[in-house]
Parts: sequence; structure tokens; C-alpha cells
Amino acid sequence: MHPTTIQHQRAPGRARRRVLSVLLGVTALLVPTLTLAGGSPFSDVSPTNQFYGNIVNMANAGITSGCGGGKFCPKDNVTREQMSAFINRAAPRVSKASFAQPLGNTPGGKAINNGTVASVTVNSLGNEYLFLSTSFFTLTYAAAGTFPCENGYRFTVDGTLVGLAYMFDRDLVQPSSTWATKMISGQEVVAVGPGSHTVRLVYKDGGGNCSNFPGTGSLSAMVIPFDGNMNSIP
Repeated sequence: MHPTTIQHQRAPGRARRRVLSVLLGVTALLVPTLTLAGGSPFSDVSPTNQFYGNIVNMANAGITSGCGGGKFCPKDNVTREQMSAFINRAAPRVSKASFAQPLGNTPGGKAINNGTVASVTVNSLGNEYLFLSTSFFTLTYAAAGTFPCENGYRFTVDGTLVGLAYMFDRDLVQPSSTWATKMISGQEVVAVGPGSHTVRLVYKDGGGNCSNFPGTGSLSAMVIPFDGNMNSIP
């Protein structure tokens, strides 16, 4: 066979290989863009990855920021020191304060409306949850009161009231004793972003004219990365 004929027969094959090479190169450029557009926080973690949901939740909660350059390096090994960092970031963190006759509230006198009973500060690594809890005694001085008498307490996070107004001391009629002592408790779950957060238990003046002030109790705020279904805040 003439050499020229052989060259002409091979040319279409080389052309096809060149076209295929170009297509593969374009595809390689497009894949990260499509993955990121689908919501992945890392260019090397596709939504089709078996562990995609777990990786996204860890990133949302601030437990991991990847291995640098916008990547997660999903196939890399994890050292024991890296493991300790992951576990430490994923663990709940709690801040607690105890109180008794808080500043600004005088025994025998009405508590200050919007006055702070107790305050704690907690830090969130990412988009996490705060579990707020309080339990305390409240004293109502009813000798000169008018009824019904209602005094309430609320949680605030960074100055904003959260949750329902359900922590109330209600007296519909004159108590049997001059000082009426009751136990009040409440819990609330709040979604927060990364950073430092100030949680307060505040007094809210209600109807009636009886005196009220909180006695001994505690306030706590726990940071939790995931909800009951192991999902983070998007």
C-alpha cells in the first residue's frame, strides 16, 4: 500500500482523538462549576457523593472548613490530632449562671420591667442551635396587691426576645401567705449564626399591682451543632 494512503487512513482517528481530548478538558472545567451551583461547599464534593449530606452539615456548623483552596479532600487520611479537633468542634458547649436576688431587683419591691435577671455568653462556630434553659423560684408579695396579678419572664438572644411568653407567675386571687413562692422553668431552642451570643433572662411586668422578684435559680445556654435528625442550619 502506498505510504500516502496509510497516512490518509490514520488522519480521521487522530482528529477524533483531538476532539475527544478537547471535550474531556471542557468537561473537567465544567464539573466544579456544576457542583458548586448545586450547593456543595467544596469543589471536590459532588451532591452525588455518598456522604454529601454529612459533609455539608459539618461545614454549615463550622466543624470543618475543608483542606484549603475550596476543597474538602474527601479521600485523605485523618490524623488523631485532626480527629480530636473534629470531635471537639462537634461537641455541645454550655454556659451557665446561677443567681439569687439579682442586681436591680429589691426584695419586697417590684422587679424592674425588662430588667436582666441573669446573663450568659456562648460562642457558636457556625450556623448552630442554642438550647436555652432556666429554672428558678419567684416570690410574689401580695399584701397590697390587686388581682389577677401576672408577672412574666422571657429569654433574649443578642437583645431580641425569643420563644413564646409562657414563663409566668399568675395569681388570680389573694395567696394564703403574704409571700407566695413558686417554681418557674422554661426551655427554648433558637437558631443562631457564627460568633458570640449574649443570652439573658429578663423580667416582663404584667397585669395587677402585686410586687414580684425572682429568687434563687439558674440560666444555661448550650450550643448544639445538629438537630434531632442530624441536620445543621443551612
